[in-house]
Amino acid sequence: MSKKLIALIAVLAMILSAVPAFPVSADPEADLIGTGSLILDTDPAGGYEGDYVVIYNPSTSAYTSYSTGNMTGLIETEADPYASVVGCDAVSDEPVRVDVDGLIARIDAERPKVDPPTAEKTSYNVGDIRTFTISNYSPGSSNLSFKCVAKGDHCYVWTPSQNVTNYYPLDVIDPTYPQLICDEFESNYALMNSSFGDHSNGSNGDGRVHLMFYNIDDGFQPGVSNSYVAGYFSSYDFSTNGLPMIHVDTYPCIYYVNTSGDVILRPENSFSVFCHEYQHLINYSQTGGMDSWLNECMSAAAEEICYPGSSVIPRIQSWENYYYSTNDDWLDPPHEFAYTPAYELHNGYSMYDWSNYLDYVLPLYSQVSLFSQYLFTHYGNPIFKTITQQYTVTDNCVSAIANATGANTPELVKNFRIALVANDYAAFDGEYGFVPQNGYDPEEYHNVANPYDLLAPVIFTGSSCTISGGGAITVKPIGGVYNPPSNASSSLVYIGVTRNLNTEPVSLEGIELSVDNATAYVGHTVSLSVIRTPYNANDYTVTWTSTNPAVATVTGSTRSAVVTGVSTGRTTIICRATDNITNNTYSAFASVNVLDFPTLDEALNVPGGTLHFTTSSGYPWEVNIDSSGRAYANSTNVGADSSSSSVQTTIQMQAGETISFEWSVSSESGYDKLKFYVNNTEQSGNISGNVPFTAVTYTAPSTGSYTFKWSYEKDYSVNSGSDMGYLDNVSYSGDPGVGFLAGDVDMDGDVDSADALMILRYAMGVISLTDEQILRAEVDGDGNITSADAIYVLRIALGIIG
Repeated sequence: MSKKLIALIAVLAMILSAVPAFPVSADPEADLIGTGSLILDTDPAGGYEGDYVVIYNPSTSAYTSYSTGNMTGLIETEADPYASVVGCDAVSDEPVRVDVDGLIARIDAERPKVDPPTAEKTSYNVGDIRTFTISNYSPGSSNLSFKCVAKGDHCYVWTPSQNVTNYYPLDVIDPTYPQLICDEFESNYALMNSSFGDHSNGSNGDGRVHLMFYNIDDGFQPGVSNSYVAGYFSSYDFSTNGLPMIHVDTYPCIYYVNTSGDVILRPENSFSVFCHEYQHLINYSQTGGMDSWLNECMSAAAEEICYPGSSVIPRIQSWENYYYSTNDDWLDPPHEFAYTPAYELHNGYSMYDWSNYLDYVLPLYSQVSLFSQYLFTHYGNPIFKTITQQYTVTDNCVSAIANATGANTPELVKNFRIALVANDYAAFDGEYGFVPQNGYDPEEYHNVANPYDLLAPVIFTGSSCTISGGGAITVKPIGGVYNPPSNASSSLVYIGVTRNLNTEPVSLEGIELSVDNATAYVGHTVSLSVIRTPYNANDYTVTWTSTNPAVATVTGSTRSAVVTGVSTGRTTIICRATDNITNNTYSAFASVNVLDFPTLDEALNVPGGTLHFTTSSGYPWEVNIDSSGRAYANSTNVGADSSSSSVQTTIQMQAGETISFEWSVSSESGYDKLKFYVNNTEQSGNISGNVPFTAVTYTAPSTGSYTFKWSYEKDYSVNSGSDMGYLDNVSYSGDPGVGFLAGDVDMDGDVDSADALMILRYAMGVISLTDEQILRAEVDGDGNITSADAIYVLRIALGIIG
């Protein structure tokens, strides 16, 4: 190295030493992460902070969907390594209960109405035999002979009078079971009536409920097909049998033989079933047919009111797709679960859409069961009778809940969604938690002190999601801060959730920032996140400062900061975190380059690109900036049916030259499309739905003029997602400004002190540079080549900045 070069580097080093290593001004913000149990963040400034972020669609329409956009790089793609997250399947021999009441209600509504038969008798005695019509899941013909095997003040118990293969009569399984079940129904009768009302409008006969116990023939086979229908209510029984009836399964609900040959007898399995179905009977008698979603919610409540724990414990397992099998599981459950991609309910399915045609219906029942107990937690059990009494034929679940609770249903559902993650009744006056029903007995459920001890967040780890009305997903943001992607729908609601599960303080051992270099624009912001080590450190303070607040200011918390561009130039953002336990201080830095707000050309070109763009006048494309500082352009015909919004550029190209670009869309899939045209000819491969930024390359087949157009085109109805097309990083292979390494002035492939020397000499007027070298030398974005560019390049060469 020459003496002159050494001297010049020394001069540059002296200039660098004048840059303050510590902040010279600003009022640093310090924020202590408390050891309280729950912290929520709904403020978009700086991103949504939390161990988890709930992304919620507040629409009350099941058919209104919004896209999260592409979340790649923003969220964790696996559950916490500190949690046991490998769900175990249900024991292969264990029958899994499914519910078909919603399906049967639909079938009943389509059946022809017939006059009920003349009752053979209005009252029956034990031993009486009668033929009943079994319209669903009959183990034999549709007309079966039944025997009355028990009679109470409010019910009859019936079972097939013949011990025929596949019938499984209750009294044949065990002659004591009919009276046991009759007594159990009678013991819950008053509680059911006080909680939901009575079935007086359906009290044909002598007013007693007819409990029909037989093998509901649903195809159950141990170890082959483990799901079974435990029971159902059919309003069609009023037409065919003229009586209020409930159907309850005997095989395998009460009796079955597993693959090992063991005989399993569980009459208690039927108890919550007939409570569930009796609510349906009451509901039909009172309302004539309630919204299926709400009706199932009420029946889930009936199970839990009569038998606390019987509904929520199995439903929590179905929700998490994790079935507890060992004592360690029950008493030390996982605190986090990875989502099941095949479950619609884990993928933003609507809160208000009831469907028995889902591929996986158990999570649907889980959701309404948990929501019923959320209602109980905050309004008490009388809320269910209020819902029934106030329900009208014009109501749906949204209006019925609002009428009964006086609450705003979208807000109530949002709080429920938060409660599924936070699960903390001790915080915020219980708004985000659950309490068990009175009478819950831990000894009946593996000594689990509280059934909601088993409830933990289910984490979405996919790349994007379309969320329907009332639906939500929960994500884990990288670095503990979530900034929605640029193509996310603006209609979604975000809630950062921090659950301080650690009662003991955890020391901080280090920090880093989410980026080392960032670009901001004058008057706009860019977000930085703190990545802490260990991930669960919870007792430290943070200060944020800018070395040049005239260029950019910074405000922040323990998890993130917002940098606001003030004027063009560069500044260094310094984050210092001091652990309150050890008093150790850790620092992290990010260099921020502040530029003027980009023009359309600047936003769409790659760095150094010189392409010129024009846009349609009716719906012109506009420049936007995402939270990371990325500039791009998007269409503007949001919600405008049968419209288009386009942007284009014209280039003189040689045969074999290419144009490349990145495009993205969030729209109604298959109908509202982002299209690419070359000389007014649409190219194959238009995109619609939810597509993240994807690279495309077009090769010129011959020399000539090419006009490239990108057009977002909408059909005549329906808006989905953010309803926009997006474009960025358009690059022409023949563009002289593209393809260089910024700062590499001597064009040797490296940025080193020799490049800094050349820039300084050019700034002093000692040497001249070519046009391409000038493009490489202008690194601070102010449009001029000065000693500041030389300083910046030297800092890169010395490894001070990236």
